[in-house]
Amino acid sequence: QFVKDLGRRVIKLEGSGSPRVLVTAHGGFIKDFNMLLVDEFSCTMPGKNGEWGRICPNTGVSRYNMVLDKEGEMQKVVCTELYYKRHLEGAEYNEPVLYGV
Repeated sequence: QFVKDLGRRVIKLEGSGSPRVLVTAHGGFIKDFNMLLVDEFSCTMPGKNGEWGRICPNTGVSRYNMVLDKEGEMQKVVCTELYYKRHLEGAEYNEPVLYGV
């Protein structure tokens, strides 16, 4: 349902070109979101095979290019950046537990 709601909201945004949308969430939700994108929309993911199934680190950034139809339904999605965390260099960081991997 989240993907459908997101698509409908994005389609309503004014302006031309490709809108940019920021979605913030818990790392476990981002992991589940990635799994849904791969399973239901054949999303292409960067990185090692299955890395997208790990919990996203806190403040990790992922980028997705999404193609929507006129109703906001997702037609294609490609993840171009997965769990970027270079902005955390030098900070104390604990890797999240790998639930379900």
